[in-house]
Amino acid sequence: MLAVAAGLFAQNVRLATETELAAITERGRALAEYDQAAWHATDAVQMTNPKTAEGQHYIAKRENGRWMVAFGVLNADRSKFLAGYEAEQLAKPKEFR
Repeated sequence: MLAVAAGLFAQNVRLATETELAAITERGRALAEYDQAAWHATDAVQMTNPKTAEGQHYIAKRENGRWMVAFGVLNADRSKFLAGYEAEQLAKPKEFR
């Protein structure tokens, strides 16, 4: 009886396809690149003024193979992002200005 009840509540597990695994891997790599860009851009901004990062958020985007990271805050009704600083990726992935 217990075995029958356990079978009723068992999850149907399906292995991911090669296509699904490739998509998951690509999203993971993109997230790692985004994280690295934000990290190095934050370091560059803090070198100019260490208090700039306090209470701020950032948004990063990649264009033409290079990252740009904007630092700022949301307005009062949270409908706009007010950028105070931008850091651009230079020739090397870890270099931002």
